[in-house]
Formats: sequence, structure tokens, C-alpha cells
Amino acid sequence: MADEPRSIPIHPSLHRPEQVMGGEREPVMCAALLSIITGLVGAVDAAWPTVLLAISFYVAVVYIFRQMARFDPSMTKVWLRFIRYQSYYPARSSYWQRRGYGK
Repeated sequence: MADEPRSIPIHPSLHRPEQVMGGEREPVMCAALLSIITGLVGAVDAAWPTVLLAISFYVAVVYIFRQMARFDPSMTKVWLRFIRYQSYYPARSSYWQRRGYGK
């Protein structure tokens, strides 16, 4: 008994990804905001096809984001980090880089 390491249970809410309606939080909320604004503009102008388009857009986008979150709960964050990378990193530093450690 004394040779076994101590085990401490970690509650799932501490390491579960933040999701809204089964998808990533930020993209789902942005889609909701866009759909609400589009729907309100359509309702004010009495353009009911615009309201239906906003609702159907939101349902479709939430479905897509749920499928993405099922594959990887942080897929959009990974993708945004990926597109910030350069396409090519040379094997040497630039000409203007300072040489040496303390110079």
C-alpha cells in the first residue's frame, strides 16, 4: 500500500473543452451574432426570406461546427495558428541577424 503512488481524481469539468451547443465556443457565438443581426434586419424590412435564410444558415453552421468539434475540440484555434506560420523557414538566419550569443 505504501509503495503505490497517490492518485488524485480530477473532475472532468476542469479539463473538458468549452463548447456551446456541441461546437467550439467562439465560432458558434460569432455565427449566432451574424444570424441574429441578419434576422433582425430582415424582420425590420419585412423580408421574411431573409429571416428564414438567417435561421437556416445558423442551423447549418452549428451542424458543421459540431462535426468539427467531434473530430477536434480546438480545430479552429489550431487552424488559425497554422495560417500564421510562414510557408518557408530558411535553414540559416538572415544577413541582418546579430552573430554570437552576447554580442
